[in-house]
Amino acid sequence: MKKALFTAVLLFSLLFTSNAQVSLSLFSGVGRSSFDKSIFNDPTVQIADFSQASYVPVGAQLYFNLPFILSFGAEVNYAAVPYTFDVSFPINGQNMQVAELKAHQLMVGVVVKAKLLPGPIVPYARVGAGLVSGGIDLNWTDQFKQFAAQAGVTLQDSTINVKSAVGINLGAGVELNFSQSGGLYGEIVYYFIQRTPDISGASSFQANSYALQVGWQFKF
Repeated sequence: MKKALFTAVLLFSLLFTSNAQVSLSLFSGVGRSSFDKSIFNDPTVQIADFSQASYVPVGAQLYFNLPFILSFGAEVNYAAVPYTFDVSFPINGQNMQVAELKAHQLMVGVVVKAKLLPGPIVPYARVGAGLVSGGIDLNWTDQFKQFAAQAGVTLQDSTINVKSAVGINLGAGVELNFSQSGGLYGEIVYYFIQRTPDISGASSFQANSYALQVGWQFKF
């Protein structure tokens, strides 16, 4: 741990002493999930109709832009509008929506960007890794609560605690630099994440997603 901390401090010291330009980016966008159904940790639910969900990311990126093609930075990414999944199940010959899942997600990590061409229009590729956290709200529909009550079962909305996990991401984008002080940028990023409910014996589930992120970059 001490060695990793020393390495990080040394890296940032080198960045500050190498005439690196600092930039701060603020962004938002729209994304789409690519989760799998094993989030339920129950084989009987594999026949459920599990919709994929849109979400709205918001976040910030702090980059140290080196004189050559590479930039090193930190990123915070939060699902301001969480992933909201509709879960349906065949009951009495009909497909009934039984629940709504809202997955909250916060990612804090590091990112490296490689600029492919110089100029005011700069295409780039990026790769990153980060710690992903956030739980899942399970909200039963009123219709299904009534159906369960007829069988003598009382359903209560609940929260599924999910362990934090390290995810990686890959993406590409383009900067539109209007001046030396900054400009617009847009990027497409795919996030690879595997998470596990915080329950003894629970299996992990795929929590991948992809997003189109658009923001403004301030250069200092």
